[in-house]
Amino acid sequence: MRFATALALLTLSTCTRTPSPAATNYGKMEVVTPVTPAEQTYTVRAVVTGTPASGRAYLELHHEEIPTFIGRDGGVERMSEMIMDFPSIHPSADLASVHVGDKVEFTFEVRWKSEPRTVITAITRLPNDTTLNLSEPQSPGGH
Repeated sequence: MRFATALALLTLSTCTRTPSPAATNYGKMEVVTPVTPAEQTYTVRAVVTGTPASGRAYLELHHEEIPTFIGRDGGVERMSEMIMDFPSIHPSADLASVHVGDKVEFTFEVRWKSEPRTVITAITRLPNDTTLNLSEPQSPGGH
């Protein structure tokens, strides 16, 4: 019983959650400030395919390949390009100027041993004429 209680407390203490400001319309996304350090941090380019403001539950990004992605076991696994949901965002990352169809560069942290697993810590719009290395063009909001 003590172990279960300690595990529950540890899980709850891995980040602080801040209510999303209503004006930002972040939907079900959690605004979090993780307490535990990130195991990895990646900066990647992507196309925004969904936002809470467009009806998606989370920020949805079609990102380029991450050739140096480190998996749960600590080995380099390479993450293929994919459409990925990001349910957690750090207060420093502002989604107010990000819309479906925008090309962006974003930074996200990964925590394999605690929650939240991924947190976007920065996101910046790229010029519209930026060429991304994606296998097929994405229509806004499409899969």
